[in-house]
Amino acid sequence: MARHAPRFTEQRIREALQQTHGRQFAAAHILGCNRKTIEREYALVHFDGPHDLASLAAEVAFFAPRTPPGGAWVFDDIQSYDHGTLHEHHILPAGMEMVASEGRKALYRRAG
Repeated sequence: MARHAPRFTEQRIREALQQTHGRQFAAAHILGCNRKTIEREYALVHFDGPHDLASLAAEVAFFAPRTPPGGAWVFDDIQSYDHGTLHEHHILPAGMEMVASEGRKALYRRAG
């Protein structure tokens, strides 16, 4: 039997992140001016395109080892691709657990 996650709201995301990390989060993090860097850790990842399973699976594989305990992933436009397959075969095996899902969005966090 499928487990239904709590309702997904912007407030719920803020509360989950604050509870996990003990502080407020801004909507964006600027990595640098006129240069690209690859961070070693990502406490918050927002997946918003491309909207195909193969690309998202590759992104999950990239961010999985770089997400610390308590880190959060937000997936947008989950109706645009097979999110169920991504959830079962890529997100859960990456050590993430669903916190909330509603409409076009799903929120996951790494236990710890």
